[in-house]
Amino acid sequence: MTQGFNTSSILKTIYHSISTTAFSGKTPTDTTTLHKEARYAQNLDGGFASRQYEAEVNLPQGAIVTSFKMYYKRFDAASAMSANLRISTFAGTGAASMASVAATDATGNISSIEDTTITSATIDNAGNTYCIELTINNNNSINDVFCYGFLIAYTVKE
Repeated sequence: MTQGFNTSSILKTIYHSISTTAFSGKTPTDTTTLHKEARYAQNLDGGFASRQYEAEVNLPQGAIVTSFKMYYKRFDAASAMSANLRISTFAGTGAASMASVAATDATGNISSIEDTTITSATIDNAGNTYCIELTINNNNSINDVFCYGFLIAYTVKE
């Protein structure tokens, strides 16, 4: 009699947080307008300008991304903040959005927004790189909107 191997696996959910200190500007102008602390990031360009920032994301090979969440505070409904979890191929075929979120609450309270509809959810570090692209567009004040960080949930087999 031969004994079979147990081929069933248990999926374990793990959380990866990204601090605002991980971000840098996409262009030299964006770099000079980024204010980041351990608590939040903000766009220091008060002239109604949209600025973009990026942070590298490192997840384990084979992980399956299940959620992308942004924490923010927004005081002015005319200000905007959005973020994309992006995948780029080494083959140079461009970047694509895996998940996206946009600030909706304008009460001035710390809020979160989550996307659970993840495209290309399985991490393939042999062929791709991953990052978060954050866009902050102040209305008329640098104190209109703040980013407090990101949380990525993913599953791995145990």
